[in-house]
Amino acid sequence: MRLLSLLIRILHVLLAVIFVVAANPWRAFGTRCDCRPEYAVYAEAEGVCELTRDDRKWCEIKFNSSTGRGARQAEFVQALSKFGVEVSDNFTAAQQFNMVEPEKWDNKFIDEYLTSLLAVALWERAPDRVKPIIELVRNASEQILKSMKREPKEVDKFPLAQYTATVSRGCLDLADEVFAVMIKTRFSEANERCGFILDR
Repeated sequence: MRLLSLLIRILHVLLAVIFVVAANPWRAFGTRCDCRPEYAVYAEAEGVCELTRDDRKWCEIKFNSSTGRGARQAEFVQALSKFGVEVSDNFTAAQQFNMVEPEKWDNKFIDEYLTSLLAVALWERAPDRVKPIIELVRNASEQILKSMKREPKEVDKFPLAQYTATVSRGCLDLADEVFAVMIKTRFSEANERCGFILDR
């Protein structure tokens, strides 16, 4: 009898896990970032994804503001100083985006945290874009914030200087003809890029 009771409990747990994965397959395993089809680069991890790509040359994926502590972090801070850019601590930024649901985000999440993660995404591969993109995002912070707090299946697209901003819940994608930078949080329903959301 005890064995049967134990088996029934295990079955209930397994069914609950299957239901969660079936209801939301991408979020069950973490945040998904994808450079395909242009590049065979794909990653899934817990937390915030920072993706940068130049469709002619490369695509890079980082997670949770991955500059590391120590020498690498010092190099990042020094580079931003050289670019004339001030942002908040990137580890704090990633932590805030991982812990706080979009409904509770305020302008600080865009002006400080999002710009910090954009700097992480851009500083090595596209240093000339760091300052202009951070300034664009800060100038459009209210519109970006409103769009990032939307219902899960809603997508906003609007021009932002030479870029097209595609914004959905917990996800910002800035792209021009060949270049893109994307910040995607664990709250995003997007499967690949911010505007690509499948009905489930």
